[in-house]
Amino acid sequence: QTQWFSHYFKPIHSREASPSMNYLQQRRQSLVQNLKKSSSSSAEAFLVTNPVNVTYLTGFTGDDSFYFGSTKNSIVISDTRFEEQIKEECAGLDASIRGHNKTTYEAAAEVLNKAGVKTVAVEEDQITLSVLEQLKTLAPKVTFVPVSGAVEKQRVLKDPGEIEKIKESVRVAERAFRMFIATVREADTEKEMVDSLECYIRRAGAKGSSFPPIVAVGERGALPHAPPTAKLLGDGTKLLVDWGADMLYKSDITRTLKSPFGTSPTRRNKYERVGVRFDEVYNIVLQAQDAA
Repeated sequence: QTQWFSHYFKPIHSREASPSMNYLQQRRQSLVQNLKKSSSSSAEAFLVTNPVNVTYLTGFTGDDSFYFGSTKNSIVISDTRFEEQIKEECAGLDASIRGHNKTTYEAAAEVLNKAGVKTVAVEEDQITLSVLEQLKTLAPKVTFVPVSGAVEKQRVLKDPGEIEKIKESVRVAERAFRMFIATVREADTEKEMVDSLECYIRRAGAKGSSFPPIVAVGERGALPHAPPTAKLLGDGTKLLVDWGADMLYKSDITRTLKSPFGTSPTRRNKYERVGVRFDEVYNIVLQAQDAA
């Protein structure tokens, strides 16, 4: 059953990233250095509140947490739920753990006051006006400087550690696909195939899907975001699968397959009738992708 998709499936191989490189530390150092070099900012420290950016800079995968960075300080601001997790994920980083009697903003203000910084950059695309006013009240000696896209500009260029994580996400997605394609049956519906694919993605090692997978039979493969229906695999001659594995970094793969179960276009699946052979269309798209 694995033979029918092999022509349309190309594995991806990669080299391991060097374990000796502390990429997280490099990212934090670059953030502070770029902040000091910026002509539009006079800030001496950065309070990062976007959870994705906090993870990028620290490796912490929890939520409701901030990162404070300067030339002298590198601190994760969180709460007691994540105290042990921060020890595991953020080795070498200081942590300010608040109790349940404080908000994260109150804890952040305490860190700022204790650090004695005068100007602090904040993510203007993330922080709300009400939160900023809270911080100004809680840390009255601090001047807050709005900065846009500082961390995102760093994230555009992937370091070797990130590249390896992306490749691992692809490898996990490919393992899930091999399990999925070996078990599909003619009587499976799109919904059943989506459900099983999501299961295989987790079994292959991911924490979940990058996005809701798409499994579209026949003419439904023309829909960019086809929601799963009760259409049977055997009702079409082609199958489109769009899926990815969430390994913190997310993969996104699409495969178009010839179904071994579908019959020639009939009145039942008349929308599959096309004026050219499927292989011809497939290879044109493949050549365009390879050229790109």
